Amino acid sequence: MASRADTPWLRLALASLLVALGSAGARADELALAAGPGLLFSKHYGGYFLDYYRDAAPAGGRNLYLGLSAGGWPGEAHASIAAAAVGLRGTFAQHGFWRASLGGGYIDHTTEHLGTHGEFMVQLLAGRELGDYALAAGLVHISNGDYLFHDGKPNDGENFLVAQLGLRF
Repeated sequence: MASRADTPWLRLALASLLVALGSAGARADELALAAGPGLLFSKHYGGYFLDYYRDAAPAGGRNLYLGLSAGGWPGEAHASIAAAAVGLRGTFAQHGFWRASLGGGYIDHTTEHLGTHGEFMVQLLAGRELGDYALAAGLVHISNGDYLFHDGKPNDGENFLVAQLGLRF
């Protein structure tokens, strides 16, 4: 059961989910699976994430997308996360792309590295389009933002270097 302090995070994730699923300006969808080893405090285990991306109507000439993620990591500091995010996507070379997103999420229980249920999730990826598929590599960072909000709870964060395979439809 979420504490009163965690309720805004859950509301933010649910509101973002509704916006993502109801976006009238959507042009394409992608379902992607990402997995990889942990870095820094997460180095003793790996993470896995299922991501859904939906293009949003361009804003100010930018290629925006809405994303949903569900995933987790095993080990001593195991946890699962559900998150919703807004991201920016760009292209380079002939079929290259990059993706950066920031979102809010909820972890099922706190760990020695994440002291709250409400978390931020950042994804930074670069990859290549291969027809209906997208292959990417990047970083996933999960943190409660204590460096910004100073709530005094553990905030070492969880970090994963991931390879991602996506299917566009």
